[in-house]
Amino acid sequence: MTGLDVVVLCLLAATAWLAVLLTQRRRRSQRVLQRLSSGGPEAEVAEAIPQALPRQKSGAARGLRRAGLQISMAGVLAWGLPFLAILALIVSLGSGWPAALGATAAAVLLAALGLKLLGDVRMNRVEARLPEALDLVIGGLASGLDLLEAFTFAAAELDGPIASELDAVLRQTGAGLAFPDALDRLAQLLGGDGCQLLAKVVRVKWEIGGELAQPLRRVATILRDRRRLKRRLQTATAASKTSVLAIMMISYAVVVVMWLLYPGIQETLWTKPGGRLILIVAGLFQATGLVWIWWLLRRVQV
Repeated sequence: MTGLDVVVLCLLAATAWLAVLLTQRRRRSQRVLQRLSSGGPEAEVAEAIPQALPRQKSGAARGLRRAGLQISMAGVLAWGLPFLAILALIVSLGSGWPAALGATAAAVLLAALGLKLLGDVRMNRVEARLPEALDLVIGGLASGLDLLEAFTFAAAELDGPIASELDAVLRQTGAGLAFPDALDRLAQLLGGDGCQLLAKVVRVKWEIGGELAQPLRRVATILRDRRRLKRRLQTATAASKTSVLAIMMISYAVVVVMWLLYPGIQETLWTKPGGRLILIVAGLFQATGLVWIWWLLRRVQV
């Protein structure tokens, strides 16, 4: 038995263990929900409430929740570990053990980048519709509803990610969590500036009291102004981003043209040690320039 066979067997054993763990958690959650819905003694219901509240997640589990994917970390591992084991086995049969490790690492990295991209897109969608949600909450408060009823009204009128996130906040509040704490969890999960500002304003007014409609109206105005300035900033920096992409494409186009016109020179670059060194240095310079430009553009925030 080779080392790769041992790794594959370990991955399959870990998958089976995670499947058992996932089944146990699902049964435990069902028992908690039954205790909450049965209307039994107050002591049992009070004991079940903290178990029903979703725990603060971190790492990959937080990324799954942020992206809106309805799957647990145990489920991801139960499906992902066999996939990685099969991928490593297939690549190792054709290219050896180092290539198998590289392919596995690349697959994990691509999955992490894709998960972050989905989370960022969803966060931007929530932030874009947050002023609209605040307008509905302000209208509910003006009509005589209390704060929770106003947010319930807003969640019912909206759709998409913003509605699902507000529903999650209201469910946590109904399970016994304070409303400001539920909003803090939402702000920590999504990481958007608008959600964090809303959570701070609601917490201050929740603790000291007073009218909330006017501060929420100011928050909505600030979010709209920031989004308008952000669009202007993206328009102003679009030329710089396009220039960077154009320079990259021109460099690769020059390589293709040189390959067609002078194939001998290109073969020297790829086959000789000096040519490989030139290619590596050029690639490092290009990667450094891209990271530098990306860092400069990221510093310009609204």
